[in-house]
Amino acid sequence: MCGLLDMNDFSSRWEDHRRLRRNFLWTFWNLLAFDVVMLALGLKLGLSSTYYLEYRLLVIATWIIPLIFQADKLISWPCPRCGEPFASGTLLKRATSFWDPLPLECAHCGLSKYASADDSTSKKVSGERA
Repeated sequence: MCGLLDMNDFSSRWEDHRRLRRNFLWTFWNLLAFDVVMLALGLKLGLSSTYYLEYRLLVIATWIIPLIFQADKLISWPCPRCGEPFASGTLLKRATSFWDPLPLECAHCGLSKYASADDSTSKKVSGERA
C-alpha cells in the first residue's frame, strides 16, 4: 500500500490525535496553574529565599520535560492518509520556523482535520501541490 495507512482507520487515528492533544493541553494548563499557585503561595507566605525559587524551578522543569515529549508526539503525529507529519513539514522546518500546533489540514497532502475516509479527497492529491 506504499506506506499509506488503511483508509478505514481514519476515525481511530483521529481519536489518537485528540488524545495526544488533550494530554498536551492538560499538562500545559496544569503546569501553568501549579506555577500560579506556587507563586501566590510564596508571595503570601513571604518566601523569597533561593531555596523556594530553586524548588519552584525544579518542579517546573520536571513538568516541562513531559510537555516537550508530548509536543513532539503531537507535532510528528502522522497524517492518516499520507503518513507524513500532519502539523508541519520536515524536522528542519520545525526547528527553523514557526509551526502551527493545531493545523486545519495536513501540510503535505491537504487532508482536512478530522476528515473521514469518505471525504478524504482534498485539493492536494498524490503529491500535487495546490
